[in-house]
Amino acid sequence: MALTATTPFVLNGLISELIRGTTPRVTYQQASGWEPYTEQVGSASRSRRFRLVWEEGNFHAGGIFTRGVETSAILRVRTDYVGEHQQMQFMREDDKHQLRDRIHTLSEDSTTGFVLIEPDGIRTERPPDWDSANAGQWDHVYPIRYLRARG
Repeated sequence: MALTATTPFVLNGLISELIRGTTPRVTYQQASGWEPYTEQVGSASRSRRFRLVWEEGNFHAGGIFTRGVETSAILRVRTDYVGEHQQMQFMREDDKHQLRDRIHTLSEDSTTGFVLIEPDGIRTERPPDWDSANAGQWDHVYPIRYLRARG
């Protein structure tokens, strides 16, 4: 089956839904799970708030298909964590791997346009200007490739 081209907007929706449907393996004080910033459900102490931040990359030579162009991008899953520092560290590290595995499932369906997560470069970074004793904001960073629709 041929790979279907997509747009960052469509991928954003697919990935957001995948993350919302993920049950964290490590929680703090019976936290409820993942919620996008756009929803006002629960408090920050009961869920992981997230938003997707995209950095467009390059088109790849030899990656031009009939319906699209193979494109790289950096996907940042910006996440707010609440809890003790050591507990946040365990949550962050487990989330990094669990989210990678969940997002990777998009490559199993040729209709999503998602190609892969680059294995090198997956990391967790702290965005600038975030300082709190019991809360932290972190980016789970994933280099990805997808088939971008032309036009």
